[in-house]
Amino acid sequence: MESAEFLKLNIGGYDFHPETLITTWLVMIIFSIFIIVAGRKFQLIPGKAQSIFEMIVDFFDRTAVDMMGEEGREYTPIAVFIFVAILLFNWIGILPGDFKVGNLLILIPPTRDMNTTLALALCTFALFNYYGFRKKGIKYLLFLIEPVPEMLPSMEGPMKMMVIFLLPLFLFINLVEQGAKVLSLTVRLFCNIMSDHIVGAALIMFTLIVFKMVMLLGILSFILPFFVFILGILTGAVQAFIFAILTLTYISTAVTGHQE
Repeated sequence: MESAEFLKLNIGGYDFHPETLITTWLVMIIFSIFIIVAGRKFQLIPGKAQSIFEMIVDFFDRTAVDMMGEEGREYTPIAVFIFVAILLFNWIGILPGDFKVGNLLILIPPTRDMNTTLALALCTFALFNYYGFRKKGIKYLLFLIEPVPEMLPSMEGPMKMMVIFLLPLFLFINLVEQGAKVLSLTVRLFCNIMSDHIVGAALIMFTLIVFKMVMLLGILSFILPFFVFILGILTGAVQAFIFAILTLTYISTAVTGHQE
C-alpha cells in the first residue's frame, strides 16, 4: 500500500519500507528500555515522570471501568500500551532525521506510512474480536446478523418471515461496519499525521524564505519552528488518545454490547 515516497526494498516479490521498519523498531526498543527502567525505579512517592505515567494509567483505567465495569480493568494495559506506542510513533517525527525540508531534516514518523496505521488498525480489529469471542463463545458471532436475534422472539407470522428474508442484508451491513472500523482507524491516524507533517514542512519552508527575503522579520524563523513543534506534540497526543479510546470502545462493544 503506497502512502508516500519511501525507499523500497524488494524481498521475495514484496516491497518493504526500510525507513518505517527501522524507525518502528527504534521506537519499540526505546519503549522497552523505558518500561524496564521505570519498573526498576518504581517509587511509593512518585517523581514527575512516574506521576505523569500513573495519571495516564489511571485515566484509561477509569475509562475502561466506566465502559465495562470492574472487568474493564483487564483491558487497561492494552489501552495504555497503544496510547504510548502511537504517541512515540507520532512524536518521533519532530526529532531530526530523514525527512528533508531545505537544509532541515525531520525524522519520518512510522504513522506517516499507511502500512503502519493499517497494521495498528488490524491489531485492534483482532483484539476486540478475540475478546468478544473469548467472552461469549460461538454466540459472539450472532452480532453479524444483528438485530435479527433480538427481533425474532417478538414477531410472528409474515413479519417473522420478512425478518428472516432480510437476514442476508443485515449480514452484509454488519460486515461492512466491521470493515469500516478498520478503514476509519487506518485513514484517521494516517491522514492526521500526514497533514501535520505537510503543514509543518510548509511552515518551515515559509520561515526559511522569509528569513532570506526580509531580515527584519527574521524573528519568524524562531517563532514558526516552535509553533510547528507544539503542533506536532498536540496532534500526536490527540491522535494517540483517539486511537486508544476507540480501541477500548470496540472492546467494550464486543464483550458487553452484543446480544448474548
